[in-house]
Amino acid sequence: MLYNPKTTQWQLSYDGRKNEPLFLPVKFPLLLAQGAEGIAVGLSTKILPHNFCELIDASIKYLRGKKFELYPDFLTGGMIDVAGYNDGRRGGKVRVRAHIEERDKKTLVVKDVPYGVTTTSLMESIVKANDNGKIKIKKVIDNTAKDVEIEVQLAPAFRRILRSMRCMRLLIVRFRFPRTFA
Repeated sequence: MLYNPKTTQWQLSYDGRKNEPLFLPVKFPLLLAQGAEGIAVGLSTKILPHNFCELIDASIKYLRGKKFELYPDFLTGGMIDVAGYNDGRRGGKVRVRAHIEERDKKTLVVKDVPYGVTTTSLMESIVKANDNGKIKIKKVIDNTAKDVEIEVQLAPAFRRILRSMRCMRLLIVRFRFPRTFA
């Protein structure tokens, strides 16, 4: 529970039907842990989720007056490029890529997918690229259980397929932070 009902101040909600807290006196940076995205009155925000343990370490360093680095972290994995992160300030960029491994000469395995991409949408994208003639594959198998694993069985000319797959839209996701913060 994030608040103590005895010490938290309450007010009526916007329509007067329920009570809601005026503020939540949380000692943990929950907003950074969960992330948020929204648009209101011409202003927009996008806060990417962060790793719980890294947030705790950064909070301790901050309270001790030490420097720390904190970057977004994603449940679905993927490789992140934070070169344009801009310390989370406006105008920053983050790129997240899928992690593709070569199991053997006829099989590629996607081990992580970018944040916001589902295994189903990725598989549909691969099949659609095959149907449109952009790549040539035999079949796509979703072996995802605890960890993501999409197996792509290749047709001949696999080097060209690997290059083509790395350029696919769903394998690389870019997040841009709006410049219209208050």
